[in-house]
Amino acid sequence: MIDLNISLKIVTDYLLELDHEILIKLTQSAEAIHWIRSYTGIEKFFKIIFIENECRIISCICEANPPSLLLDYLQQQCDLKILDVREDAEKFQEVVKRHKNLEVVSVRFETYRYMYINDFIQCLSELMYRPCFQQLNIKDHSSFNVSLLSAFFLSPYPVTLRWEVYDLTCPVPVPPLAINTEQESKSLDVALHGLKSYRICESSLSSFLPEYIVLKSLKIRGNDYTLCLFSKVKSIKVDEITISIDTCNIISFPSSRYKSFLEIIFNSLSPTKLPYLQLIVKYSGYAKDDHLPILYDTWKRCGAIKLKKAVIVEKYGQEKYLEEMM
Repeated sequence: MIDLNISLKIVTDYLLELDHEILIKLTQSAEAIHWIRSYTGIEKFFKIIFIENECRIISCICEANPPSLLLDYLQQQCDLKILDVREDAEKFQEVVKRHKNLEVVSVRFETYRYMYINDFIQCLSELMYRPCFQQLNIKDHSSFNVSLLSAFFLSPYPVTLRWEVYDLTCPVPVPPLAINTEQESKSLDVALHGLKSYRICESSLSSFLPEYIVLKSLKIRGNDYTLCLFSKVKSIKVDEITISIDTCNIISFPSSRYKSFLEIIFNSLSPTKLPYLQLIVKYSGYAKDDHLPILYDTWKRCGAIKLKKAVIVEKYGQEKYLEEMM
C-alpha cells in the first residue's frame, strides 16, 4: 500500500505505472529527477511534475539518453544545481545557458563527435568561469579537448575537472598550457585508457599539462604511456598527487624515459611539506622484470623525499614498497 501522505523529493521513471492521482500526490514536492530508461508515458509524467505540480527541479540525473521532452521542460526553469546527462548537444547547451546556478555537471559520450563542436566545447568551458560552479565530470569515447583543459587551468575559481577517456586517439600537439597561478584550490582527475603508441603519446600528450602545475589535487590514471603527460612539466605545486599506472609485463617505452618521468615527479616534491605523493604501479600480466629498483634508485637520486605511498602491485595483488628496500 502506498502512503499518500508522503511526498517524494526524488522521482524516477519507475513511477510511470502509477495512477494519475497517486502520481500527483507523490510528486508534488519533487526536487530531483533520476531517469533510468523508460520512454513510454513520459508526456503524462512530465506534465504532472512541471505543469500540474509546478515542481522546481534542482537535480537531474539521466542514466540513459535524456528524453527530449525533459530537456524542453528544463529549459523553462532556472533552478538546476546538478545536471548529469548523455549526448544531446544542442538542447544540453540551452539547459546549461538557462541555469546559471549549476554546481555540478556530468556529461557522457558514446561517440566522439560532440567534442569537436566548437559551440559545445565553449558551453562547457564557460562553466569554469561561473563563481558558483564546482565540478565538471566528463566520460568520453576517444577525444581529449585542449580548449576545455585550458579553460580549467585559467579559471579563477576552485573548480574540479574529472575527465575519463576511453580508446584515446592522441591529438595534435599544442603549445604548453597557461595557468592561473593565483588559484591554487583546483583539482584535476584524469584517466586515459587505450593509449597504444609511445612515440605518438610522447609527442602529443606532452603538452596537455602546463609546465608549472599549481593545484590542490592532481590524480592521473592510465597505462604506462600516461607518464608522457609529464614530459615537459618543470614544477608541480599541489597538496596531494596520485599517479596510478596499470601496465603489462614490462615497461613498454625506453627505461631512460621512464626514469626521466619519475625524476620530473620526484624533483617537484617539497621536502618541507607532509608526504603527499601516492605512486602506484600495477602489473596486470606476469612481470618479467622487477621494476621496483628503478623506482627506488630514481627516488634516492632525487633526494629520497618521504612519500605518502609508493608501491608496485604485481599479479595476484602482491605489493612491494619502497620502504622494504631501505
